[in-house]
Amino acid sequence: MVLAPFDVKLSDYDVVQPDLLVSCSQRLGARFHDGAPDLAVEILSPSSLRHDRIRKLNLYAKAGLAEYWLVTPYPLMIEVFSNHEGIFHACGGFGEDQVLHSPRFPELSLDLAAIYAELPPNPDPEAVRESPPVYASSLPNR
Repeated sequence: MVLAPFDVKLSDYDVVQPDLLVSCSQRLGARFHDGAPDLAVEILSPSSLRHDRIRKLNLYAKAGLAEYWLVTPYPLMIEVFSNHEGIFHACGGFGEDQVLHSPRFPELSLDLAAIYAELPPNPDPEAVRESPPVYASSLPNR
């Protein structure tokens, strides 16, 4: 298992960085993975949603990635896709109160309630994340 950032070279022109990859092959090198790993996991964010759901999904399918997970952190949901002849098929969506079973690794099961319990609180998208600069208090009122 390898965590990002770590390159996966799918072709001479297509290099991706999954958030997590699992490889059971000899193609895992010190600097990059040559070809599709056995499992790639992407944690979705508003900025990566389209890229992970469309571009990477199609690249991974074409390259022969066996299993692809898309993780939505809030609310917790994991979508599992299995590759059959270059096309991903949805195996299911798993929520925070379920146990995920991997089609590629039958011995792998994840209790999502335990994972959900360890997540930080859901960030408020309306919350201001910046404080005024220190010098702002020295500016005259206008």
